[in-house]
Amino acid sequence: MQGRKVAVGSPARLLDTGAGPRVAAAQAAAADLEGKGHTAVLVSVDGQPAGVLAIADRLRPDAAATITSLTALTGSAPCC
Repeated sequence: MQGRKVAVGSPARLLDTGAGPRVAAAQAAAADLEGKGHTAVLVSVDGQPAGVLAIADRLRPDAAATITSLTALTGSAPCC
């Protein structure tokens, strides 16, 4: 986007100082997505919200076995 500033990041970081209906709508959309267990990612153009993306990960069938193996290997459970 020639001459435009595009930013992608957490809504908390990109919406921390804004106000107005677009900001309020983006905050509401992000809160809704996060309430559903997704990670919300904001896209802004020239400091104004342009969209909110939802990112989700699905639990893999072998996840529990992997965590058990990592815990045995390192001596402590993975964090966060």
